[in-house]
Amino acid sequence: MGNKHVKLYSVPHTSRLRRQEGFAPLKVVVVVAILGTLIGSALPAYKVYEQRAYALEASLVLTRILDSQYGHFRKYDRFYPKGGQAMSIFHGNPSSQGDLEALENALDINISGDDLFDYHIQTFPDTGDDFCVVMVSAPFPLFTDGTSHLLGLLDKDGSLLVSSDPRLTGSTQVTKNQKNAKNNVGIQ
Repeated sequence: MGNKHVKLYSVPHTSRLRRQEGFAPLKVVVVVAILGTLIGSALPAYKVYEQRAYALEASLVLTRILDSQYGHFRKYDRFYPKGGQAMSIFHGNPSSQGDLEALENALDINISGDDLFDYHIQTFPDTGDDFCVVMVSAPFPLFTDGTSHLLGLLDKDGSLLVSSDPRLTGSTQVTKNQKNAKNNVGIQ
């Protein structure tokens, strides 16, 4: 028999394999830094999106209340509440629950009692131009300028003025004739 040479291939040592397992601490730090940057840049965009959603919800609730007020005026020749009274409904306040139910029954609307908005309704009869003012406010800014409320003024002819400015002026002002409205109130 001849001498046969057997070629052996080298096998890595087990300690060398252990060093190659897992992630290096530097790689983990880089991944965490990248995730932090992505989250940090997405958070402001999410806040603006959330703010726009709340502003839209406030606008829709305000429009529903004012549309129902106009229907109430056409039916009873007065706004609700009657006689120049004011009504304030505060979210999270159990004593406001009766006022919320009275408002829903009088205007035949459904307002969620678990939303974050406060409502103030004031009627002004016997002024020559009977009108109603509704304010929807939140404990946080609804608009990018920091405004946390939305006002609506409705007169007996159905003319509506909506603004985030308490003087009912400014660039967010929208007017419409409620008789021809399709429940659209824009927010600029």
